[in-house]
Amino acid sequence: MSRVFKQQTNRATVGIRLVDTPEQVCHNAQLPSVYEINGQSYISSCVGCLSPMCMRFMPEELGLSDERLTEFPVDVDDSVCPLNALIWERGNPTPTIVTDRCINCGICARRCPLGAIYSSGVSAVIHTGETEVNFRSATPENIEVHNRQMTELLGCRHTGQYLKIDEDSVDVLYSKLAEQQTEAQFPNLIVRNLFLVLGNRCIIRRRGDVYFRIDAIIEDKPVIGVAEIEFRKDTLEPPRSILDDIAVLSSRYGIAKQHVKPFIVFLELPNLRTEYWRVIKDIKDILDIKVHTMTLGALCTLTWGFSNAPISSVDFYADINTPSIKQGIEVLCAGIQSPDITRHAVFEPMK
Repeated sequence: MSRVFKQQTNRATVGIRLVDTPEQVCHNAQLPSVYEINGQSYISSCVGCLSPMCMRFMPEELGLSDERLTEFPVDVDDSVCPLNALIWERGNPTPTIVTDRCINCGICARRCPLGAIYSSGVSAVIHTGETEVNFRSATPENIEVHNRQMTELLGCRHTGQYLKIDEDSVDVLYSKLAEQQTEAQFPNLIVRNLFLVLGNRCIIRRRGDVYFRIDAIIEDKPVIGVAEIEFRKDTLEPPRSILDDIAVLSSRYGIAKQHVKPFIVFLELPNLRTEYWRVIKDIKDILDIKVHTMTLGALCTLTWGFSNAPISSVDFYADINTPSIKQGIEVLCAGIQSPDITRHAVFEPMK
């Protein structure tokens, strides 16, 4: 039997931090994160959480608050990493990351309360071994201290960047993803997880359910987002499907059209010569519906910058007249200018 499993349930030791809880953790691109206590600087180090947020979402995170949508067939897969790049070997005090599986999306880093996960440039890394973390026997007393410290860390502010937003970072993301053998549900899972860490509620359709077409529903009250996720080359089916989705939410669930914000998420933006961009403009001009277009790379860059992207305030509308989402990204990234990415169409389509 393999000694590797996703999460330890019976822990021999538990991590106790020997310093106060920081108010802020500063993330440095491709370097371990740091924080300051009473003028002393420390490197963020893994404490081996009893409930590791870097590996699992809590059940209450995988649902919506809108009671009208309780019948939606939800996929309850609680994995933070849809590629299972985080593992925890039995007997080890902390988890590790399998470099070959990690695509550097940064989702796990956004989930770590103490910022102990950083990027090497090609993979996430869990920093361990600092002296201010002491692993003690998992007695009830030590577990109580550990849980209290983890609760306090949830209020910690995170600033800085997991990765620089540049062509090299995006190239690593897409190159490593191309090497992976992914399952059919992977696009929906990673998009769901990205919307979650960016400050929204989000659910996805249960795998194999052929009676419900909506890929994802995103909630940021009072706005209900609906998403079609397409990582293949089909660019005209998603606009048709998104109109079906809006009709279903309105007719079956009583959600007014003005409260629905539609998104289409691609791996990369469709080529400018495709009909997609004209269709999006037609939908806006005739139906007065703005369909927002996103890419996996754009969602990851927002994650790398520790930005929040509540769907009620984002604007990623682009059409044949303005085929770019760079401005929407820059607004959320605190003025950081998005670079021109020539090898991948993450902010603007290929000509």
